[in-house]
Amino acid sequence: MDTGHCLVCGGLVPPGKKACDKCIMRLREGKKRKSRAPTALAVVACLALAAWLFSPQGMVSGDKAVKYPYVLDGQDGLLEIMVSGSFRDRLSGTPRNTLGGGSDIDLEKRYLTDKGQAIYLEGIVRAIRLKSNDPDTQARIAISMVQNIPYDQKKFGNIEGAVERYPYEVLYDGRGLCGEKSKLLSLMLAELGYGTALFHWPGVHQAAGVSCPKEQSHMGSGYCFIETVAPTVPTHQPGTYWIYGGSLPGDPILINVADGRELDLEAEYHDGRLVARVEGKRQLTEGEYYPYMRIAKRYGLRFDG
Repeated sequence: MDTGHCLVCGGLVPPGKKACDKCIMRLREGKKRKSRAPTALAVVACLALAAWLFSPQGMVSGDKAVKYPYVLDGQDGLLEIMVSGSFRDRLSGTPRNTLGGGSDIDLEKRYLTDKGQAIYLEGIVRAIRLKSNDPDTQARIAISMVQNIPYDQKKFGNIEGAVERYPYEVLYDGRGLCGEKSKLLSLMLAELGYGTALFHWPGVHQAAGVSCPKEQSHMGSGYCFIETVAPTVPTHQPGTYWIYGGSLPGDPILINVADGRELDLEAEYHDGRLVARVEGKRQLTEGEYYPYMRIAKRYGLRFDG
């Protein structure tokens, strides 16, 4: 990962930052460092840094504030973080998969192991942890948040020759395809301490997987199926995908992402079974309609196609 140096103390800082957090806090709080008289160079550096920090340009070009909605047990929530334009630009030069055909499994894994990306994804994980102290609640917030990131229909419509985003680029752009969003979710859940994987249909589809009790898991894999294209009940794999006009072909390849603890999705598993029974029906009975609508509210399911 490319790094820079703090203008005050000379220590290493992440790309795009002008100073380390300690020096920034000292400047903002007006605290003087306990040291010998500063050199002329140090004085100039401090003045330059202070001017940069408190100017309208005190933010790296391309950095921006973003908001991500989520639904937790029927209640709307919102996550707000800053995303780095300079780091997104650095990612633009990395090797990546070309979409519209098969995929390189080694490249698939490279999307998940970039060390710089791991540092920058910590921002969204911190924002989730601020919403709840309960790890399972944090995981459910992460799942809903990624499901609610808009699907990039324009890119899907011109898929041949397009290149796949890195997970951090999904956060920055505010949109993504199935594999792009699934990789983002798998990394977020891993950072929250859960075992994660990807269900991979080469050249067709990708979904996230989270470690869970085997009886709840997809095909006995030990990982629950998490669709990321749109809000969907965790554990439920839709029988028909509107983006493909049919069901998924055959069994997926399982790509392990990270080891970690299980997420118990018993309630979601039972809700998903009800959804599976009624999806595709033109008309629901009263005994099906009201339970289904309660489930739709709980997970923020949409009916806009």
